[in-house]
Amino acid sequence: MKALFDTCVIIDVLHHREPFWQDAYNCFLAVANRQAEGCITAKAFTDICYLTHRQTPAEMMALIEKGLP
Repeated sequence: MKALFDTCVIIDVLHHREPFWQDAYNCFLAVANRQAEGCITAKAFTDICYLTHRQTPAEMMALIEKGLP
């Protein structure tokens, strides 16, 4: 199975936005566990970079790690 992740889904996980983040995170886990193949569009990548451009790399890593249970 292939999954195309929208920008909002990725932001939901990074910011723990209720009520969506847990379902989005489970989709990420399926990709991490090789149960599915995940991808994003080039536009989603640039949107995420734009939305997080004010954060330092250390802040971004802390945000990503926060998304992990």
